[in-house]
Amino acid sequence: MHLNRLKRLKIKLTTEKDFSDIWLFYVDNFMNKPEFTAAGHPVQKEELHEILKQTCRYMLGRKIKIYNFLTFHIPDYQFFHGAFHIDSGLGGMIYYEDIEMGLLALTEVCDYGVVKYSRFTMANRVLIKDPYEHN
Repeated sequence: MHLNRLKRLKIKLTTEKDFSDIWLFYVDNFMNKPEFTAAGHPVQKEELHEILKQTCRYMLGRKIKIYNFLTFHIPDYQFFHGAFHIDSGLGGMIYYEDIEMGLLALTEVCDYGVVKYSRFTMANRVLIKDPYEHN
């Protein structure tokens, strides 16, 4: 496995119109590969967690909670990847810090086999008040 493929993944992330092609490239080339897992280290990145939570809520149209959010960082490529649970399913994400762009993939238990994707950016972001939060 060649980590240089992360450069190709970044190009796909910024140019590809079919988000499933981006995700499948990631899965086929990196996911569950011991060398890939060993190249990164676990991190906490709160602003990434917040933008993912907002994006998930927007995609699903309801209040959700993210559980077991595991994020890994490969500093040489300014690349983050991770997985998490939501109340009704699973999610995964990739993110490039240098271009402030990532991709989110969600699947819900009730929609088995259906994957929803969203490309997101943290450039010029303004975290908005969540319409599903009650004070």
